[in-house]
Amino acid sequence: YADLERRFHDFPTYYLSLIHYFRDVRKDVRNPGFAALAEKVINLAPQGPASLVGRQALAAGYGLPNDQAASLLTLAEVDRALAQGTLAPILKLWSLADNPSSDYALRRLQALVADPGVRTALSRELDGATGRAKERLNLVLQSR
Repeated sequence: YADLERRFHDFPTYYLSLIHYFRDVRKDVRNPGFAALAEKVINLAPQGPASLVGRQALAAGYGLPNDQAASLLTLAEVDRALAQGTLAPILKLWSLADNPSSDYALRRLQALVADPGVRTALSRELDGATGRAKERLNLVLQSR
């Protein structure tokens, strides 16, 4: 597969075939490599037709139900949302049960919260937030 990856690394369907192998043949969705494959599918085409399958695979790897897959973000998507100053997708991610992506977003924002602009934006979101998203916002805002 390493030889094939050099040739097909830009094609989400290559990684989808590996996801199907891990999920359907090996029945091993908790393998760390499984989540990495799912992230590659999503990052190659975040809005493409394969991204939903990638998000469902990522949800399975994280132990989340399929109906929550659309709210999952890859680590690269978390970074992109933060670079663009867009908190809405992170708040959707934070509404889910604990998972590596939500933990990553929490750590990234804890590192940025000292910036007055970031703190103000997060404080504004706090009023409308509920549940886990509100808990995580409070955690970030309590960080220094």
